[in-house]
Amino acid sequence: MADKLTGLEHARRRRRVKTNTKRIAVLLGMIAAVAAVIIGVNALWQSTFVEKISREIASMGTGEGYPVIMEGKAVKDIYNFGPDLVVLTDTSLQVYNSSAKKLQDTQHGIANPIAEFSDVRMLIYEPNGKNVSVYSATKKLFDKSVDNAITSAAISNSGVYAIATQGTRDASVLYVYNKASDIMFTWYSEERISDVAVSPNGRYITVSTLTVNNGVIVTKLYTFDSSSKSQKSLCELKDEMAVNIAYKDNSQMFLVTDANTYTVSIKGETVNKYSYEQNTLSGCDIDGSNNVVLMLGEYEDLRRTEFVILDGNCNEVANFEFESDVIDFKAQNNITVLTEYGVYEYDYSGVLNASLELVSGRRVACGSGYVYACTSDGIEKLATKSGDVVPKE
Repeated sequence: MADKLTGLEHARRRRRVKTNTKRIAVLLGMIAAVAAVIIGVNALWQSTFVEKISREIASMGTGEGYPVIMEGKAVKDIYNFGPDLVVLTDTSLQVYNSSAKKLQDTQHGIANPIAEFSDVRMLIYEPNGKNVSVYSATKKLFDKSVDNAITSAAISNSGVYAIATQGTRDASVLYVYNKASDIMFTWYSEERISDVAVSPNGRYITVSTLTVNNGVIVTKLYTFDSSSKSQKSLCELKDEMAVNIAYKDNSQMFLVTDANTYTVSIKGETVNKYSYEQNTLSGCDIDGSNNVVLMLGEYEDLRRTEFVILDGNCNEVANFEFESDVIDFKAQNNITVLTEYGVYEYDYSGVLNASLELVSGRRVACGSGYVYACTSDGIEKLATKSGDVVPKE
């Protein structure tokens, strides 16, 4: 009888062990499922898709219309940011939709802010400052502080961003962060970094450096692969100084120097070239896809300005001239030029779409069918077809 009871107890114990094992397995599975949901939700909220949806929701409804009066604020610059308008003042970053509904008004604490844009994010910093902030259209996302003065910064459509600073022991330091603002890698350079660019997918980061070798200026482009955290290529140009670098896609970038404009591959090869010849570069802008707009001048005639439009292969597509002082210009939806006489809008084939009389203009931004202008009275919205100020809605 005792043997039978002992066998029965063993059987019960085996069933309890089996049942408890199943319960533990189910519990672990539930924990794993919850963790997967949390990770998925975090990834979703970090995605550009959610930021676009949040932006659309915030843009619902209408504002009081333009002009927007900037009481007590000094406007540093204005930019088109997708369908919205970004206004950088001496104290704040403001975002308005097409009807002047305010989507954001955030204090930035920067005296002379510079803005860099991706499709859905903005990066704000100050040259020689030590702070960088990343924003969506509706709110501040991240703050980042560095140890030394910032020389340049850039952000990609993937959310990956890079900051170049002066160094302590080295000449410069490059910091690269993912879209969640976690550090990906750091590069210490014995050469001073003058500019930085990030490919749209965030995989490649390129910096330009400037050195002097036997009295000759040497510009170098270092390209890094963020996935392997290693240098991918090096491109050297003698007797030229880099002014701007920007990726046109994930395999090539534009390099604008004081003498030429190039397309350069991520392998460090100069693919195409456009020379300014005897003209002097006085400004440039890249529309973020496949065009470079150069503002060229002459030593003999300081008021004569020629705008040259280049395609993605550095071929000259068109040009147009002004015999007046150029105050500001932007290459976004179209090419908008602000002079002492007014605003002029050109398409990328060099055709003049509209000319608008404007007094006291200070900054311009391009829209679709209209331009924004910062004047002494505030921010105005001008219809390019009629030349009229868009009335309040």
